[in-house]
Amino acid sequence: MNTYTPIQSGKVKVNDINIYYEIYGSGEPLLLIEGLGYSSWMWFKQIPEFSKEYTVVVFDNRGVGNTDKPNIEYTIEMMADDSVGLLKALGLESAHILGVSMGGFIAQEIAIKHPNTVKSLILVSTSSKGSSNPFWNLFLELFGMENPILEFNNKADSILPLINSFNLLPLPPEKRIRNKLSFAFTPQYF
Repeated sequence: MNTYTPIQSGKVKVNDINIYYEIYGSGEPLLLIEGLGYSSWMWFKQIPEFSKEYTVVVFDNRGVGNTDKPNIEYTIEMMADDSVGLLKALGLESAHILGVSMGGFIAQEIAIKHPNTVKSLILVSTSSKGSSNPFWNLFLELFGMENPILEFNNKADSILPLINSFNLLPLPPEKRIRNKLSFAFTPQYF
């Protein structure tokens, strides 16, 4: 069997939206939660390997891909409730939860708010959210945004204004490129 062919896919009503999902493989459930703005197709390299041992569930977060995109503010808590609602709608009481980037924020919220849903928690390229975390400042700088946007979003505990503000206060292209390359090259290189 080709492990990259979903054994089940479609949309299911969860909370106030229809969530698109795909299921691969067999074994204990593994829910993969993608980061900001990415849809389930981003898991194409991981699905074949993970599905050898797990029932892999991938989905499009609220506002992304084939899932509904209501014009409201989205919160991490709301997206965690969506994820847990998806599991329940699929008849899964618990799963291993893997979140990457913003998906890691969502995964952490699931662990806090719905601990019985989490068999294990796998966090990839993420951190805890909040202005006290230097990751947020780096994230904003990499994408060319200024700190006032961060403060606004922490007060609102919402990611929608953050998503909508990507181009409000852009850095000059040279600085944006230098910031992104700083992960790969030393200061001496520059």
